[in-house]
Amino acid sequence: MPLMNTKQSYENETLMPLIDKHEVIFAITAFSEPSTLPRILENFALRNLVPHEMKSEKQGEYLHISIAVHSLPVKEAKHLKLRMKNIMPVLAVELNITE
Repeated sequence: MPLMNTKQSYENETLMPLIDKHEVIFAITAFSEPSTLPRILENFALRNLVPHEMKSEKQGEYLHISIAVHSLPVKEAKHLKLRMKNIMPVLAVELNITE
């Protein structure tokens, strides 16, 4: 039986196009503090994720933040939601998955 080149196999797997075309949108409400946005975005950076779109709007003492990520596995999105809920200034996190 011939040996398989594992490096080539790995490269082929990582270069395959993503089949999932869904978008995950996190809707976050938090207190408006200087550390709020960096704390939230750190969760994406630690997972080597770059959000496709991010919007933040200050209304009084609150921030309303929307973060969109393409083709994020649902399990990972739910985990990120739980992690962000544990950030001190964050009051609520909603998760919307669109096709």
